[in-house]
Amino acid sequence: MKSKEENSPIRTPGVKERETSSGRGSLTRPLVVLLVAVSVVLAALSYTTQKLVVLRAFDRIERDGALRDLTRCEAGIYRDLELLDNFVNDWAAWDDTCTFIEKPNKEFEDANLIVETYEHGQLNFIGLFNTANDLVWGEGRSTGSLEIIDVSDVCAKISDPLTELTAFRDLNDSRVGVILSKLGPMLIAIRPIITSKQEGPIRGALAMGRLLTPAEISNLAERAQVQLNIWAARDERMPEAGRAMISRSQGEASAPEILSADTKMLHAYDLLPDLFGNPGLVLRVDVPRNVTLQGNFAAGIATATSVIGGILMMVAAAWGIRQRVLVPLQRMAEHAERIGEHGNLKDKLGYARNDEIGVLADAFDGMVAAISETRQQLLTAAHRSGMADVAGEVLHNVGNAVNAANSSLEMLEERASDSKLVGLQKATDLLQSQTHRAAEFFSEDTRGPKLIDYLSKVTQHLQMEFAENRTSLRRLRQTIRHIQGIIAQQQVYSRSSEFTMEVDLAGLINEALDINEYQIKQLNVEVETDAGGISTLSLNRGKLSQVLVNLVRNALEAMQESESSRKLSVVASRLDQACVCIEISDTGAGIPDEIRANLFQQGFTTKPTGNGIGLHFCSNALQSMGGRIDVLSAGSGAGTTFRVSLPDVIVDDDVESTKHQEQVPRQCQEKRKASRVSGMSVAVSAGHPEIPK
Repeated sequence: MKSKEENSPIRTPGVKERETSSGRGSLTRPLVVLLVAVSVVLAALSYTTQKLVVLRAFDRIERDGALRDLTRCEAGIYRDLELLDNFVNDWAAWDDTCTFIEKPNKEFEDANLIVETYEHGQLNFIGLFNTANDLVWGEGRSTGSLEIIDVSDVCAKISDPLTELTAFRDLNDSRVGVILSKLGPMLIAIRPIITSKQEGPIRGALAMGRLLTPAEISNLAERAQVQLNIWAARDERMPEAGRAMISRSQGEASAPEILSADTKMLHAYDLLPDLFGNPGLVLRVDVPRNVTLQGNFAAGIATATSVIGGILMMVAAAWGIRQRVLVPLQRMAEHAERIGEHGNLKDKLGYARNDEIGVLADAFDGMVAAISETRQQLLTAAHRSGMADVAGEVLHNVGNAVNAANSSLEMLEERASDSKLVGLQKATDLLQSQTHRAAEFFSEDTRGPKLIDYLSKVTQHLQMEFAENRTSLRRLRQTIRHIQGIIAQQQVYSRSSEFTMEVDLAGLINEALDINEYQIKQLNVEVETDAGGISTLSLNRGKLSQVLVNLVRNALEAMQESESSRKLSVVASRLDQACVCIEISDTGAGIPDEIRANLFQQGFTTKPTGNGIGLHFCSNALQSMGGRIDVLSAGSGAGTTFRVSLPDVIVDDDVESTKHQEQVPRQCQEKRKASRVSGMSVAVSAGHPEIPK
């Protein structure tokens, strides 16, 4: 075993003296000074914070509470006025009251205008006035004893034509408020006298009032659970603050005021106008400042606690927090910044710890890995979803156009099958067989003149058929051009551009109708159009064309089962100088309220063979042009209107358009008498001449 000397540190001459002179506890004194200084600063900061933040917050809480108390008192007054108004309404809308005001009778007075009525309704005044503002019957009674009191000044104010208290705007009009009488402030309600069936004409006015007595004020304070004082505007006992509030109001509504009476009480003032808009009542709610007193005490405790806790926590927590928390978290923050800056989701933090920091680091690494995988999945899913959406829209719009093209081809096929070429061939064969006796055939044979007449009719029919075929071919070309536009539009989407051009609105509407002409004729639909005096629009022609074709086709399909007359209207109008509204309306099955909100959702459809793409495409296409689409329908069987709104697209600026704009309502809510499209309202079938025998 080592001796005591061997276990002791080696000492050299002079070292102990240097340690003593410098002092082994030399760092303690500056550390203590530092801690004391920090504690003093913390105490000062804490006290300042308590004064500037916490105590002010307590003061705001008290003031907000005083304002709420004041609001409750005002709500109580307005509630009493509402109940009084309802009570007056029950009496004013009564046949017996109408009879009495027109012909006063003792029976009505003895049965109704009695003491029990005042007691039951807590009334102090009842007055009935005829249409000439003359008092027919009026009486006031005191609260409690129900003795007759003088209310002549109240009757005079009501019957004064200048006050217009009985100048009702309609049968449901009323006057409710406060009147300052010589007996004190009175809550009063005035209603027009009409029949029990709420029918006019107005026979006069019924007024009932209730004095705002000290007992009523005490009841109101009890209901609001506050200390309440109320003074009339001319009450000499009113405090100076209330008179100053009336003086500042200058006949206008003023905001409530919260004043500090002293360190223990807040006064909340508000001014309520009377029935004529003049200062009526001054309300004051007295609120004890218990919150502030408690806040001052809490602030002192908090300050002392902050000083003590600060000293203890600075010494104990600084080192541990820095070594065990801050440094690792700093590494994690730097790691996260590198990932955010460079996007390298494969970089790992790699903490080998079992505490919360280690769990957080492992979770962060796992989250980064999951984000990397999810990002790849989202990119793949977004690509597939985008392809599916584009394909669905293209197929839907192309399908509509192909249906129209197919309709045109069917019309051409029908005309070809019904062609008069066979009859013409027979006529030609007959002429050839009579060539050798042509003169005799035309002069003596009865078939000769008939043949000439038949050839003339066949020629006219073939000319008509040729014109119709040319129209069908033109429509077929339009349909093919429409399909090309759909495909070109998707190519525009792929380039993320928006191509605009000047478009003839009337021509675009007629093109949409031409594409659907076959179905229009099949359903015998009456078509009305009106371009609203708008000649030129600047927009994406392909998108708007697809929208109109879709909406016209939907309107026609909605009228397939309609048994009444089928009408389709396409009406355009101005919303303002450069914005256009196009309404496509039908008389079809209508749209119930329960499905209207889902119409533009992708995949939603009410058709047995629908795919829910058309209206969704229309909504997206219009949104991409800065517009919108709305649907209006009164319900099942009431027809439907689709409203297309496009901003900043009108480029024409002629005088006629400006005149037309002034006649169009802002929201396109009035429809015009539109011009009828020729050949669209009735299916035409031409008669076929017979071949002469």
